Amino acid sequence: MSEQNKTLARRWFEDLFSRGNLDAANEILSVEFVDHLPREEERGIEELKHYVSIYRTAFPDIQDTVEEIVAEGDKVVVRWRSRGTHQGEFMGVAPTGRHVAFTGMRLFRIAENKIAESWVNIDERGLQEQLGAVSG
Repeated sequence: MSEQNKTLARRWFEDLFSRGNLDAANEILSVEFVDHLPREEERGIEELKHYVSIYRTAFPDIQDTVEEIVAEGDKVVVRWRSRGTHQGEFMGVAPTGRHVAFTGMRLFRIAENKIAESWVNIDERGLQEQLGAVSG
């Protein structure tokens, strides 16, 4: 079961975010999916697809690399690194053309062979500094 759960988590990063394959959301997410973000929650597959579209518009060449993955029971934790070029508005910042790299961690809860919930922590401050939105 742990390997199947790890595969679902990898697909989140590889298929959805790195490749922009929105159809993968239908395959890997529960219809009752909830994404617990630092300041809000996204509910359902369509809201996540919308977020992925915004993210990939801002960083069309984004590549997420899974650096470490651990699974136990119905939980999977992933430590990852994202790299891409800021080519569209993101977090209120106009495109800068800057190459960015930032890290994060995600905890997934798996239910009935689908991702049911996700919690995320990313280096948002480091990303904002690289975009010039805040000073270091």
